[in-house]
Amino acid sequence: MDPKRLDYLLEQHRLNRLNPHEEAELDEWYEALDDPSVEPVYAEDTPEAKAYVARHTKQIMSRIASQRRGRTLRMWMKVAAVLLAGLVIAYLVWPEGQNKADKGTALATEATGSTRYVTLPDGSTVILSKGSSCSLCVDLAIPTGI
Repeated sequence: MDPKRLDYLLEQHRLNRLNPHEEAELDEWYEALDDPSVEPVYAEDTPEAKAYVARHTKQIMSRIASQRRGRTLRMWMKVAAVLLAGLVIAYLVWPEGQNKADKGTALATEATGSTRYVTLPDGSTVILSKGSSCSLCVDLAIPTGI
């Protein structure tokens, strides 16, 4: 069998594109390999045989390298997906007020004899006179005016 024809048939076989006639031709060639009267496509240690082996070795090595790159890329994509899923879950589960100032009760009292002005977070002002107090459930970081 012609070496180019054999290359073509083997490549078509690898790609699962052999038609029934080509498949029969390849099977016939394969079965003839056991026949001692059939001469090999290339005689051993000839330049043609070495070139054939070198060409197919390069193809095989490039396929292996391609598969390694594909595996590495798929592995990193899996790592990124797990990290992204973790971030989304953390965002959804994290309590709403964790990043804000803790809420609590602010108590403002005026024990001295003067009037005191307390500015609330919404911009309103409370005036405290002597002996008065104001208890609010607001952010603990309330700016107070004088």
